[in-house]
Amino acid sequence: FNTLDLLRIMKEKMTKEIIVVKVGVHKFFSTLFYIPSAKKLPAIFITPVLGSNFLLETFLAKRLARSGFVVFITSFMPPSGTFAEMITNIGIHDEAYEHSIRGIKELVDMAKSLDFVDETKLILFGMSLGGIFTSLHCCLQKDFKAAVIVAGGGGNDVILSKSE
Repeated sequence: FNTLDLLRIMKEKMTKEIIVVKVGVHKFFSTLFYIPSAKKLPAIFITPVLGSNFLLETFLAKRLARSGFVVFITSFMPPSGTFAEMITNIGIHDEAYEHSIRGIKELVDMAKSLDFVDETKLILFGMSLGGIFTSLHCCLQKDFKAAVIVAGGGGNDVILSKSE
């Protein structure tokens, strides 16, 4: 994008939608940000910090959308339990991993079907526990052209080496 494109983008109305995909009998929620475009745009999938209030993720999503990206903020809340229980109950933690992996796959498949998403330019971005999920997704899904892992969290090496 050149400066004139960016100025035009800054003036355009941003679209925000809530996306829900089915993961088995459960639902996987995502927030989608983009500025409508006649051409296909690269897509970034943000996997958030555990227990996030989504302020940082929303700020990043809006900035990236204004720079010409389609942005999905994912959620990895397990189908049962709470964030606090995820920290102390490894069963719920494992459930959240599985739910996230299946949910991101469904979300990516849905995103690739959108006429304004360039399915050859998909990027995964994760922070903290979202960074760990990003690492796992990169091993399990070949759809992503690039990944950014920010503060992948303690024990990332053990989690990745012991995950099936």
